[in-house]
Amino acid sequence: MSLFKWRLNPGWYLFAFGYPIVLIAIVSLVYLLLGNSLDFTVLSDRLTAYLPTLLFLTVAGGGNEEPGWRGFGLPALQRRCSPVVATCVLGLVWAFWHLPLLAINPDVASGAISTTQILLIAGVTLVSITTHAFWYTWLINRTGSVLLCIILHASYNAANGLLLLVPEEALRGSSYQSLLVVMTVVLGVSVSGLLITTKGRLGAS
Repeated sequence: MSLFKWRLNPGWYLFAFGYPIVLIAIVSLVYLLLGNSLDFTVLSDRLTAYLPTLLFLTVAGGGNEEPGWRGFGLPALQRRCSPVVATCVLGLVWAFWHLPLLAINPDVASGAISTTQILLIAGVTLVSITTHAFWYTWLINRTGSVLLCIILHASYNAANGLLLLVPEEALRGSSYQSLLVVMTVVLGVSVSGLLITTKGRLGAS
């Protein structure tokens, strides 16, 4: 695994930059089909902010975790167990690492939702983040490039923060919970396809 491995087929860069956008587009479509509404008036301002946000997140926000997660942790685990088991273990650790971010959720911080709802959100969040890890495993196993994982991580954070066309003030209560569930289901379906296609090897030789 190499942090600075960058001479790769352009298709890998297309995946790292584009997959999160496609994922958010599918989540948005499913959310809309479930009878919810999207606010397309926010799109122009968010597109303007997308590239600067992506660059910042690549350097300082989220992406800079990848040398630890996929550069060190995943190879060490894959030397001892299968790619699926290694991904589940690392994915859960990765998920618990992010769990404290729930404290800044407006509903949680204000005490507007019950303990049961908080536990439900925490559980779905753990599943969602762990599921994400499978795409990172496949990407690093196929390319050996930590740089691509950094880009994928930053791209997802940017797309999730800016391309879900729901105003921030609307991401409260049932709207936030519905989006979280939809995201987790869409991710689960995509990872199921990945596991079937790779026969559980996730790109490992």
